[in-house]
Amino acid sequence: MALSKKLVLIDNFGGQTAYDCYVRINEVRSSKTNAVAKYSIMSADQSKVYETKDIDFEVSVALDALNIWTQAYQALKALPMFENAMDC
Repeated sequence: MALSKKLVLIDNFGGQTAYDCYVRINEVRSSKTNAVAKYSIMSADQSKVYETKDIDFEVSVALDALNIWTQAYQALKALPMFENAMDC
């Protein structure tokens, strides 16, 4: 599971460049109520990592809840930056 989207990224000098990106969650750490997912924004062919960041989100541990990785991707897709991102 991953996302793809054209993103405008800002470099260290304040320059902006649009890239076709592949976004993948690398790691999820969780308690019973909260979690942190580490995700990477990479080139579409996955040959270069542009950024790696964390996202905090609330976890559902109900018996019918989605697995933790799916919950992490839902939290990621809820960010304005990833609005309209495509699942891939």
